[in-house]
Amino acid sequence: MEQAGRLYAYGSGAVQKSVAKIFKNYLILAGKLLHVIEGQEERIVALEQMKKGDVIFLLSVSGNNPVMNEYTRKLREKGLFLVALCQDGANDLSKLCYFYFPFFTQKIDVGHDGLSYYSSAGMVPIVELLSLKYTAYQAERNTSTLSDN
Repeated sequence: MEQAGRLYAYGSGAVQKSVAKIFKNYLILAGKLLHVIEGQEERIVALEQMKKGDVIFLLSVSGNNPVMNEYTRKLREKGLFLVALCQDGANDLSKLCYFYFPFFTQKIDVGHDGLSYYSSAGMVPIVELLSLKYTAYQAERNTSTLSDN
């Protein structure tokens, strides 16, 4: 993340976007700005502005959202560094990205009419750990710079 031009995050749904905002808040504390892409128009504008060297975090529970995966293909064509956060297992998003953070989810039946839910809570510890590791990296780098002087 240190060498990245700009950082972006795009979530395939409302909960995933909330996790992207949590990630943004953690990184702000580390002095790094993460641009959260919120909707279709922002997705289009962001794609036009992204350049080689930018890092894009793509958050999806299933990893098989057709809109997300089509967008990821366009990002890949631009030569951007893509990182997936999605459930463990075979899914398209993990194959389209260069780096993949899997999480485990469980199907929860929530109604009599066959309505089910897959939790995306496993994404939060991943963004928290990424942020903590980045903060630790910065602290170590600053300590070594001070000791060199």
